[in-house]
This record gives sequence, structure tokens and C-alpha cells, in this order.
Amino acid sequence: MKLRILFALLLLFTVSLGAQNLGNLDFVNSLGDREAATYGDAVTFFMLMENRAPGGFEANVAALDRLKITTGIRAAENTLLDRGMLALMVSRYLKIVDSLLYLISGSGRYAFRACAEQGIMDSDASEWDVISGEGLIEVMAKVSAMKEAEK
Repeated sequence: MKLRILFALLLLFTVSLGAQNLGNLDFVNSLGDREAATYGDAVTFFMLMENRAPGGFEANVAALDRLKITTGIRAAENTLLDRGMLALMVSRYLKIVDSLLYLISGSGRYAFRACAEQGIMDSDASEWDVISGEGLIEVMAKVSAMKEAEK
């Protein structure tokens, strides 16, 4: 619960979408209660991270494809989100280039390992583990902090 409140405040201060912030907070709060996050949840989160108002799923994926975040990931909106898929999106978003195996393969397996080395994800987990809503919030809070530190 504290994590959701902290992230909601972080989101409120870092995402400048004006009146839509209340909708964003509702999204984060409802996500935190779910046992499993979906690919659609991750896509929506990345739209928020890019300071873009989320639209329909297909439009969001097209926008993130242009940014090379979701390129090559062809999953349905309601597909359960595993750590490998999320790590692939995070690695592209943060432009993680210090993992040779990830750079060579471009796979979720090595993206997960690169994210674990960066402290973004727990190294005790597997890239095949489905991530919870609260887990997605936690990862995205770390991603947001890292992106802010780049500026």
C-alpha cells in the first residue's frame, strides 16, 4: 500500500498530463490490487512514462513501436505479463547497453538479466515469472527514477 501511494505521488509529479492525472492514479491503484499484470497494463504504463495520454491499445502499441519500446513484441492486450517481456521493454526504454549477451541476442532472457544487474528487477526471479500489478508498479517506479537521473 505504501509503495502504491509513493508511486502515485511520483507519477503525479513526473507526468504532466494535467487533468488526466486523476485517471492515472486510478489506473495505478487498480493495478496494485491485481495478482497478475497484463501486456496492456505495461503498454499503458510506458505511455504514461512518455508523458503521452494513453488511448486505445493498438494506438498505444503503434506509438511505442515508433519509439522502439515494443518493436517485435506481438502479444494481445490481455496476455499475462512475464518479467522477460517487461525487461525487454525496460531495456529498450532505458537504452541499457552494458550487457553483451542482451546486445547480441536482444531476447527477454538477457534483458531480464541486464535489468537484474541494474537493480531494476529481483535476480532471484525468472524471466518466465508472471509479474503482479504491484510488481509492475515497483519496477516502473525504479525505471522512472533512473530515467529522471539521466536528465
